[in-house]
Amino acid sequence: MNNQPYKNQICFVLDASGSMSHLREQVIKLFNSQIQHLSQKSKQMDQETRVTVYKFSNDAENVVFDVDVLRTPNIKELYDPSGSTALLDCTIQAINDLHKIPQIY
Repeated sequence: MNNQPYKNQICFVLDASGSMSHLREQVIKLFNSQIQHLSQKSKQMDQETRVTVYKFSNDAENVVFDVDVLRTPNIKELYDPSGSTALLDCTIQAINDLHKIPQIY
């Protein structure tokens, strides 16, 4: 019988293109609110929750990789919208990287 607690993997893909500049504060507030909610649920359910965050503008960029939700940094310092929209590149990178988590751990 396996008594290991459940482990949740959550991935955020954030649009950081120039068209999001006017929404920067709302995105930061919403993201931090989601992290707070996930932290509470993680404690309440006694389940480990891991967070990965990507942002995309001209290129896709991983800004947080497989971090415990209770230690996820505030996105304010990591989110500064500018440039074009590389949604497809970011989505593909996120999927490929997330497939590697079982190999890394």
